[in-house]
Amino acid sequence: DRRRMDANGNQRTLIDHAGKPRHGDTRPGHPDCGLQPEFLPVRSWPEDRGAGLPFRQPCGIFRVHGECEIVWTGHRRLRRTSNHKVEIALREKGLAYDLVMVPFTAAHRYEPKHPDVMRINPKGQVPVLIHGDVEIFDSTQIFEYLEDVQPQPALWPSLPAARAYARSLEHQSDEVYFPHIIRLMGLQQTPDDRVAVAARAGAAATYDRLENVIGTADYLAGAFTFADIAFFMAQFFGDRMGAPITDETPRLLAWRGRMAVRPAVQHVVGAMADYLRANGRRVPEWFMVA
Repeated sequence: DRRRMDANGNQRTLIDHAGKPRHGDTRPGHPDCGLQPEFLPVRSWPEDRGAGLPFRQPCGIFRVHGECEIVWTGHRRLRRTSNHKVEIALREKGLAYDLVMVPFTAAHRYEPKHPDVMRINPKGQVPVLIHGDVEIFDSTQIFEYLEDVQPQPALWPSLPAARAYARSLEHQSDEVYFPHIIRLMGLQQTPDDRVAVAARAGAAATYDRLENVIGTADYLAGAFTFADIAFFMAQFFGDRMGAPITDETPRLLAWRGRMAVRPAVQHVVGAMADYLRANGRRVPEWFMVA
């Protein structure tokens, strides 16, 4: 029996957004689905039907309700930020979705990987988005697609030059800043290691540059964009790895404060923070769920 189970081990009937039981459902965990029971729905929005179930980070499936139906599937470690970037973007866009995640174990890692991931992405990585006949991967490409299928609220500027600038900031978050943070992994106990020192210096250089970029604006590109989502998640992990934003960049600190209280960020990062705390892992002191 592969029906959904709640936190107490009781069977739960899958209910669609209209409040009716699903029949012939192909979602993982449904009795009519051929997937294995490891892929169980554990959390959804906006109804939060999975409230009280354990937060399992590594894999997620998002099925957007209404006229636009999107399935997002992924396998990521906690140190990877793409899951959270996509989920924040979906919430900022107001797209309701179901979320399915599978557990990670030290013994088996991410096996079995979700079949949609293996089928769509030759690298077996996330994010993967499925929308009708459209199948794409990579969080930046998903950002672009979401902007096309759900133009409002806009998360890229409308003017070409401004949009190119915001895209450049998002790209720098992934390809310029985050490699420094990756180098810090495993070096928290040896902060004087030359690799760790160089990585923190690289991260600090990004903070200094963005301090000048943001100026008197509220967000990195002026208005709130995908670039803010990308860098917020990157710097959140950077803080956890020992490269926090400091009071040497006060405007960037203020930006971080504005980002941290956005409802989409509160929900997505709040769930991750709860998971980290429950497992004795550090959460940046500045992040609090309202």
